[in-house]
Amino acid sequence: MNNRRIIIYALLSFFLLLFIYKIVWLQFQTVNNNQTLKDKGIKQGLGIVKIQGYRGKILDTNGHLLAVELPLKDIILDPVLLQKELYSKLAKALNISLYKLKNKIKHTNSARYLPIIKNLPQTSKIIRNIQKLKKKVWTINNKRQLIHGVFLEYSAKRYYPEGATLSPLLGLTNHQLVGIDGLEKIFEKRLASQNGEKQVVFDATRKEPINIVKVIKPAVQGKDLQLTINKNIQYYTFSTLRNAVKKHKANAGSAIVLDNNGNVLALANYPSDNPNNRKKYNPSGYRNRAVLDVFDIGSTIKPIIISIALDNKVIKPDDIIQTIDKKGRKISLTISQVLEKSHNPSMIEISKKLSKYQIWKTLNDLGFGYQTTLLPQIENNGKLRYYTNWYEKDKESIAYGYGMNATLAQLAQAYLVFANHGAKININLFKENTNKQKQQIFSEKTIIAVKKMLQSVVKIGTGKRAKLKNISVLGKTGTARKFIDGKYHNDKHRAFFVGLVPADKPKYIMAIMIDEPKIRGYGGGSVAAPVFKRTMDNIFKYAQ
Repeated sequence: MNNRRIIIYALLSFFLLLFIYKIVWLQFQTVNNNQTLKDKGIKQGLGIVKIQGYRGKILDTNGHLLAVELPLKDIILDPVLLQKELYSKLAKALNISLYKLKNKIKHTNSARYLPIIKNLPQTSKIIRNIQKLKKKVWTINNKRQLIHGVFLEYSAKRYYPEGATLSPLLGLTNHQLVGIDGLEKIFEKRLASQNGEKQVVFDATRKEPINIVKVIKPAVQGKDLQLTINKNIQYYTFSTLRNAVKKHKANAGSAIVLDNNGNVLALANYPSDNPNNRKKYNPSGYRNRAVLDVFDIGSTIKPIIISIALDNKVIKPDDIIQTIDKKGRKISLTISQVLEKSHNPSMIEISKKLSKYQIWKTLNDLGFGYQTTLLPQIENNGKLRYYTNWYEKDKESIAYGYGMNATLAQLAQAYLVFANHGAKININLFKENTNKQKQQIFSEKTIIAVKKMLQSVVKIGTGKRAKLKNISVLGKTGTARKFIDGKYHNDKHRAFFVGLVPADKPKYIMAIMIDEPKIRGYGGGSVAAPVFKRTMDNIFKYAQ
């Protein structure tokens, strides 16, 4: 009896343990299956989306925006997901007719990606309408649901707040935000961004990310580029230049304003297109003529030649230069009068006192014949032949501005010696460049003497139209015939003026070139000098 009872207890215990084991096993399997299903669901909802990178900004010397990536939004529809019952609500939010919306959907040929409106500003009322629409719950077929198949996608365009005033310098980007001209192209690697990637969990529609799983590749943001340009001075320079080109029906014009340290405060060219208008791209509207176009610089070279002669002690400031005019009459002019009247025969006489090497060496030291440090990626070298290749006539013609070619940037840089006690400074466009090495070209005694002469040019000479009220000016006019098809043309000219102000301690240096003025004068005194006056009037008002 006892043995039987023991066997019964043993069997009951066994079945009880088996039952407990089965319950525990079932619970474990349920949890495991649930976790597997959860993981599977997450995997089915995973996807890769981009992390937006932004192109670097271009800034003026005070941090004002000159070029910036403008964030926009595209409204995208998936007609397969979009509920037909909400077409009218969507049309109203998009501010288009219901007929137009249906017609666009009809002609998608069953495509699931329909850009309905592109390039909307982030602050657009339509964007706000869509955002409200997507949050609202609608009752469709007795079911409460959100609108499906409506998405906002990031897009962007490059925006230039100053419009046409800077386009030949800044250039522009294409629709993919890749630089195709100007600084945008030259500094593409610096300004360009790279989008990153992140893994996200999508909602049931697999359109809207609801959670970030991990960052796969971080975005690389473009680096900013800060210039020495002052946007206000740039505007004044561009406006007066544009008005002069139009007034004289000229082909084109360029102007540069420097401070006495060689920093470029303004660099203007006209014609100039507005880079915010992308309907057409005309390369001539983006030509940076100030560093690309080369030409004979006419009488603007005369103060430099006189400085060379004074420094080499072949003339003195109070010397009298005697020449014979075409009628055989003797003409006697002081050195100052030679500049005031811009007298070519006297310049030839002065050049005869100098060697070819003396002239070439100084012009070469000043930077003629090779690129400045402004934009070496695109600049023209100009042309200054080696002195051993000169004839005597070449030396004489160079003395009044013919026989060598230069850019306006090179000419402006050369005149910096009159603001820096005879020292040459390289011109500079970028705020980060702080190296201001100086190379002494002329003695201070020579510069003081020539500055007095340049002041007389504006007071009583060919530069009278550059006069400013209550501020003394140094300056020199220039007029050069154009060399076309192997010969100089007497009816086609370029007009120049280079001025420095104030005369005692120049703060601003401005060089101007007007290409082929056709009416109301053609010389530097009548065409280019007034551009200096009007620009400086505005600059000094702005400074106050």
